[in-house]
Amino acid sequence: MSMVFCRGCGKDIHDSAVTCPHCGAPQTSSHSPSKMHWMSIVALILAVLAFLACLDVDQYDKDQLVGTAILGIAGAIFAGLSLQQKKPGKNLAVVALTFSVLSLLVLLGTVS
Repeated sequence: MSMVFCRGCGKDIHDSAVTCPHCGAPQTSSHSPSKMHWMSIVALILAVLAFLACLDVDQYDKDQLVGTAILGIAGAIFAGLSLQQKKPGKNLAVVALTFSVLSLLVLLGTVS
């Protein structure tokens, strides 16, 4: 049985208590939903930007290739870290990893 301190009165309560049995203060988790998904959201944004940059297939210059590759690699790293750490937002991380890999494959196809 694990005990924690109440956020309202400071008395010992069970760690799964939603409210304190002594004072009635709500015991919310310290992580807000937006903080829990940040890594997956960042990965998805970077991956989508990399994928959209790959759609411009007219003429690639070196700077555009390097920038798109950096976005794709960064998106893949954030998505991989989110999946490895078992953070919430697994679906977002999988989509981000897919877009990152697709953008990197398109870049490899244009370079060769």
